[in-house]
Amino acid sequence: MKHNTIIWIFIIIGIILTSGYFYFINKNQNQLISCPLDAKICPDGSAVGRIGAKCEFALCPGEQEGILVSTPKINEQIQSPLKIQGQAKGF
Repeated sequence: MKHNTIIWIFIIIGIILTSGYFYFINKNQNQLISCPLDAKICPDGSAVGRIGAKCEFALCPGEQEGILVSTPKINEQIQSPLKIQGQAKGF
């Protein structure tokens, strides 16, 4: 009788441990996200990478302020007269 009780206890513990293992494995796999692109090219020629767990891109320089400069590009040689092109919020 004692022998059967010990066997059942080990079987129940094994089932609990196996269930817990598969629960945590599946829980962690659902959190992994594959992002299709690693970087976004901004209008000024610079690049920004991914932030956060939802594959969102960081803001381009000036994007938060509402000013996006497309010309001149970063490290581009300028000459006179200087021509600046881009977009800005407002009128």
